[in-house]
Amino acid sequence: MATPQTMTAAEQICSAQRIDLEGLQGIQDILLMLAIDHSKILERVAVQGSLMQRTGGKNWSAFQFEDDGKPWALGDDIARASFVADAIAILELPEHRKREADWYTSIRVHPITGEETEIVQATIYVEASAESELTFGPSEGLERQVVQRVLEVGIACNAKERIVEICARGGKKMRDEYASSFSKHFAPQSAPPVETPRRDVLLANLRSHPSFPTEPADRIAEVEVSSLEF
Repeated sequence: MATPQTMTAAEQICSAQRIDLEGLQGIQDILLMLAIDHSKILERVAVQGSLMQRTGGKNWSAFQFEDDGKPWALGDDIARASFVADAIAILELPEHRKREADWYTSIRVHPITGEETEIVQATIYVEASAESELTFGPSEGLERQVVQRVLEVGIACNAKERIVEICARGGKKMRDEYASSFSKHFAPQSAPPVETPRRDVLLANLRSHPSFPTEPADRIAEVEVSSLEF
């Protein structure tokens, strides 16, 4: 787990949960602290880091909603339950398979401006098979628990920019179905979203003053970037 992706996940999730990482020496110290004091947060960090590493940015799609000023119902329990039910139906999984959704917030920091954005995230867990763990629950009796691992679906919602990112196997068609379900339950009064490119633009590379080979006959003194358009 001690990878750059896990470090990024830890910074995003811990800042939203008001967990101070100041003074800890690297990702191994952070993971040890979380394992001792915040086991649930460690689980979330592990899942998010794993998604980043396993997909490498693939299997993700971003969907842009129109900025119509109509709020999303991200905190509505009925909308959340309905979205999870739709996700299970899209996966075509049998009803007896135990499932749960973990909803939480994280903080993303813009690499250039340093602006912080609160992201509402959800990870939908489904038991891989009937041999999931038996543990003592609140009633002190043994009950079946979902082994905490991502089977299929993760979403990240940027309500400020009105963008929802969806990570799911099955290709574009299935991610379109998840986006349609998200729109139906969380933004029913808004127009359906449009899929947008989801790529990291490495603007920081421009700070390294890349060299451009020039010939004296070209009469070029220097080269600079005057503007960028996307």
